[in-house]
Amino acid sequence: MAFVLSIYAIAPLAYAAAPEVPLSDPALESRAQNLAREIRCVVCENEPVALSSADIAVDMRAAIRERVKAGDTDAQVRRFLPRDMVSLCYCVRALP
Repeated sequence: MAFVLSIYAIAPLAYAAAPEVPLSDPALESRAQNLAREIRCVVCENEPVALSSADIAVDMRAAIRERVKAGDTDAQVRRFLPRDMVSLCYCVRALP
């Protein structure tokens, strides 16, 4: 019985998210972080992607890093988001 309970206790750990890997170039990572502070999470109202722990925010940060690493400009990264989410995703003012 204890074995079965230990399986249930350990199982959620298998679904833990992989740690985020910052870009190796500090200038690119800084750009990605600035964009993540500016773009809001579509799940957590008024919370920037940079501060959100929602799964979609983790995915959005990864997508931002991927686009920055690919050489996209900030405007191109912003346009990468679906058009119907644009009004939901942008903060009026970026966080410090």
